Amino acid sequence: MRKLPEILIFLGSVFVYSVLLAALIWMLPKGRFNPSNSFIVLPAVSVMLSARGVAWRRRLAYAGATLGTFLVVDFLFASSGLAASVWPVFGVELAASALGVVYMVFSMGLPLGALLFFVGREPAILWIGPPTQSGRAKQKIVRKR
Repeated sequence: MRKLPEILIFLGSVFVYSVLLAALIWMLPKGRFNPSNSFIVLPAVSVMLSARGVAWRRRLAYAGATLGTFLVVDFLFASSGLAASVWPVFGVELAASALGVVYMVFSMGLPLGALLFFVGREPAILWIGPPTQSGRAKQKIVRKR
């Protein structure tokens, strides 16, 4: 089991990133974008940015791709008029309901799928920091034997 401070540092940074990203999202123009649609993508992106065992380049690439894709698709869904025509008749008309369900699956599935892909088979990369230089040298020596 890992030390408690490492997990607390991870959870604290997830909270800070979530608050900062939420503040940025709520500053976007409200006419074409509904910030409440981003309540699943923000925690997923915050977890990616807070991953302690991953290089910053990878963190930024995954988080940027996830958030950027979500914002573009959400903006297109709203600005094309689909959102205005789907949500009032959601559950009444079959086509509108199907489009609404597809959008909801996308808005929930994209961030969760990206997070699962980011973590891979090693979920401990989220809260365990990278090994120190001496730790890496010890690992190389052990592997050579």
